Amino acid sequence: MQVKSARAQLHHELSRFIIIGIIATLFDFSLYSIGHRWLNLPYAMAKTFSFICGSCLAYFLNKHFTFKQEKHQAGQMLRFVILYVLTMLVNVAVNSSSIALLTQKISIAWLTKSEILIFSFVIATGTSTVLNFIGQKFWVFKSAKQIPEFV
Repeated sequence: MQVKSARAQLHHELSRFIIIGIIATLFDFSLYSIGHRWLNLPYAMAKTFSFICGSCLAYFLNKHFTFKQEKHQAGQMLRFVILYVLTMLVNVAVNSSSIALLTQKISIAWLTKSEILIFSFVIATGTSTVLNFIGQKFWVFKSAKQIPEFV
């Protein structure tokens, strides 16, 4: 019975994590669009602002709704930032590697450049999403007594 309960909880958390990820991504994209199109901010400034806002939204929604962490725990925000920086680096690396592999190493005549970019984006986003979920579940929002003291 305990295994079924743990499996159901994992499914529930994963479902909420994906929904919150979609919400945070839409929020990020909306702020990026507003910043660049309507406020005439340079791309990098608009994207930096929107990414930070989207990440903050994801942190608070995942903390309270996905992983049910109502109390403040020292180090949670720092662990979240570290996780996001690391998974962003993985995302960029997977995206770049996929593009290079599909355009330079493997001759795929039936895929257009746009399709390769979309495919690479999806692979990179999927990879970082899985890593973010695992990191948030088992490191960022893990109970304080189970987290090593060095972070």
